[in-house]
Amino acid sequence: MPKDRFIILVRTLCGLLFLSCPQAYGGAASGSQIGSPATEGSENPRLEDRLGQVLSAPVLVRSSWGIQVQSLDTGKILFAENPHKRLIPASNLKLLTAVAAIEDLGLDFRFTTRVLTDGRIEDGTLEGNLIIEGGGDPTLGARFNSPDLEKLEEGDPLAVFRQWRASLRHLGIQRIRGRLLADDSLLETEGPGRGWSWDDLVYGYGASPSGLQFNEGVALVQVSPTHLGALAHLLWRPGTPLIRWRNQIRTGPYQELELKWTSLEAEVILEGGVEPSQEPVWLSVAVRDPGAYLINTFAELLSSSDLEVMGVREGGNGHAVPGESRTELFSHDSPPLAQVLRVFLKISQNLYGETLLRMLDPAPRGKRVQEGLTRMESVLTHRVGLEADSFLLADGSGLSRHNLISAGALMKLLEHVHRQSYGPAFRQWLPAAGVDGTLRRRLKAPGLKGRVQAKSGSMEGVRGLSGFLETVHGETLAFVMLANHLRGDEAELESLQEEFLQVLADAPRTGPSPSSSQ
Repeated sequence: MPKDRFIILVRTLCGLLFLSCPQAYGGAASGSQIGSPATEGSENPRLEDRLGQVLSAPVLVRSSWGIQVQSLDTGKILFAENPHKRLIPASNLKLLTAVAAIEDLGLDFRFTTRVLTDGRIEDGTLEGNLIIEGGGDPTLGARFNSPDLEKLEEGDPLAVFRQWRASLRHLGIQRIRGRLLADDSLLETEGPGRGWSWDDLVYGYGASPSGLQFNEGVALVQVSPTHLGALAHLLWRPGTPLIRWRNQIRTGPYQELELKWTSLEAEVILEGGVEPSQEPVWLSVAVRDPGAYLINTFAELLSSSDLEVMGVREGGNGHAVPGESRTELFSHDSPPLAQVLRVFLKISQNLYGETLLRMLDPAPRGKRVQEGLTRMESVLTHRVGLEADSFLLADGSGLSRHNLISAGALMKLLEHVHRQSYGPAFRQWLPAAGVDGTLRRRLKAPGLKGRVQAKSGSMEGVRGLSGFLETVHGETLAFVMLANHLRGDEAELESLQEEFLQVLADAPRTGPSPSSSQ
């Protein structure tokens, strides 16, 4: 073959090979939704190539990923991998619950608890029962009087009951001839969520919501070492007869502290080991009957004062039947939804999400999960603009493995938040990298600390991180990273997330800033 014809043939074959497999030559595959190509002659790999290198780590080879990165300044999609694949989001689902609650309930929404009676006040005596009618308020307890909202143990769980006792005295009530009754009928009692793990139900993060709840449905227990070989010391706060427990935690070599049920609503076993020099640690245990928990704790406080509840001695406390003739004595309002969402998102408080989900049910009483999910789906599709087949909801917290959503759908949600008047506040409610919430101890690199506001999510085999990032060049990005079927060291997986975000933080601008284009 003549030399010139051979050269032409080689060039033709190389051109065909480039068209059929552009990735091999640094090009973007058709339909990959990758951003603009790199500048010719650039010595650095393109952004999408650098991000792809991070995701090629051996620990991720057998995992499933859904990722999307977008500039909120220019609208450009900078990176996408499987953006339409539905994956388990874990606590990233809380972003959907928060937005649905804002859109449907409003940021000024408050939970209201009413204190009622079916009797009358005569000569300092309440002749009748004292009824606590729940409004679903998940904030009753220690959280909102704690000097640190992230530390429930630093608050006073009985502070609200002292306020109620003062209100009763202000009304001239010195004794109650009836009983204390709980009305928790606002929310239907449905138990644990669909698809929740049995192992989660004993821990505080697995507490089920109720129309009347107290201290986020948990009892805290402080575990302190004693002397070598002896059982650790346990201090319950507040103490409650509703939890039967067996202490098997010993002082000696450290072993992970675990809670187990002997069977649901039966004895709680505390296992593990604490070192002799170890500082006390706190565990939270779910209480299975939240209404009874509140009533019993309030009754105990009243009995320790000079306000006697005479009916408790006769028949104990119990649950009220809704619809009876009642008179309101006073009421208690929660903080506004804006403050509730800050706790919900910062520390990933599951009970708040499950309560908000049920509050979306428009029914006046007996609010249910399924009706709340139906309303939430309607808000997300009609107001936020998510495609109906891009997500599947099972709860409001993300504990269920039946929840599914695509990275593209989460990105559309973040875009929606960015456009709303509440967008700047929403970003402040999210954990800030290296600063607070669930990201306090993560993403501390100089280019990330304080620049990332994101919701994390984790359960066995699942990791998620979705939120906002301001690059070192001042560009605002939104990102979604969902990973399923993971197997590996948790620290290694989180390190890869940090490396991915560091590449984004250092990336050059993709276009002019919004201010310069005006």
